[in-house]
Amino acid sequence: MRFFWFLRKLKKIVGTEAVLEGAQPGPVSLAGGQELFAQGDRGELIYVVQSGGIDLFRLLAEGGEELIHTSGPGEYFGELAPLFGFPRSATARAAGDTDLVGYTAQQFREMVGPEGIRKAMGRNRDPEPVTADV
Repeated sequence: MRFFWFLRKLKKIVGTEAVLEGAQPGPVSLAGGQELFAQGDRGELIYVVQSGGIDLFRLLAEGGEELIHTSGPGEYFGELAPLFGFPRSATARAAGDTDLVGYTAQQFREMVGPEGIRKAMGRNRDPEPVTADV
């Protein structure tokens, strides 16, 4: 029981992402409904969906949450926090069983190049598949 108390305290200190997968680059598998990170968390990684989907929710001021986008295979999400040091702007939750790959900001920059970064900063959430060798 004390272990779970410790995990809850640790989650409050470092955020869901760090507890879940240690903010280490590489593959991540989530079960449906499992949260990857929460709005307001610090973010270390940018994620690319390999299979399944990730629902991105924004908390509403009056309570509850609003689905703002579902990222599917080939799409990336979570780029603002690692690239600019912002807190996570949404909560990411698996829509079903989902496989992702997490990349550091440097790895992501190398993968997409300068033009890809410019597109990432100006995109309006239209799916733009990212190809990556895992």
